[in-house]
Amino acid sequence: MSSENLSAPNKKVSIELQKLIELGKKKGFLTYDEINEALLQEDFPVEDIDRLFDMLWEMGMDVLYRKGDFVDGEKEKYEVYGILGMGGFGIVYLVYFHQTKSVFALKTLRCKYLKDKEGRERFKKEAKIWIEMDAHPFLVRAHFVGRLFIALEYIAPDEDGLNSLDGYLKHKPPDLAQSLRWAIQFCYGMEYANSKGIRAHRDIKPA
Repeated sequence: MSSENLSAPNKKVSIELQKLIELGKKKGFLTYDEINEALLQEDFPVEDIDRLFDMLWEMGMDVLYRKGDFVDGEKEKYEVYGILGMGGFGIVYLVYFHQTKSVFALKTLRCKYLKDKEGRERFKKEAKIWIEMDAHPFLVRAHFVGRLFIALEYIAPDEDGLNSLDGYLKHKPPDLAQSLRWAIQFCYGMEYANSKGIRAHRDIKPA
């Protein structure tokens, strides 16, 4: 699908959309604010907005929240502080939940997977299992799901700015004793997850 497929009523709208698409291609993503600014024209057809998002997703272009944006949950709003990371399937935002004055890592699917019904249902199912596992000292806690978001316990960086195994391996490699402690803790966490019905974890990585 191209911008020509949208029912833009005049050349001005078509030009604005083309500029938007070129910006997205250059960066690899667009923000919701950038899209809103481009569409703030009286003559842009409302019925084309969904098709515009479909077109961006088909192009493999992510639409991201940026600092200061509010993400809607089912009943709550989360203020975005920044992006913690992007993987092959998901995006994780650092957010502040005003209702409880808490900070969370908010995970969602990347845009190109949002249209996949099977993928969405699998995301919800896995999130529900994660939440029902309750607390464990060696697992990140999952708290609740809103639409296609899952709020996770946020592990803040230590005094060296590290909060992941990947970070330690690159900047402060652990000695043998610490490596063994972490390996044992990981095994305890996976054993607990297995006891709660998770038979295979498909996303184990140092990051």
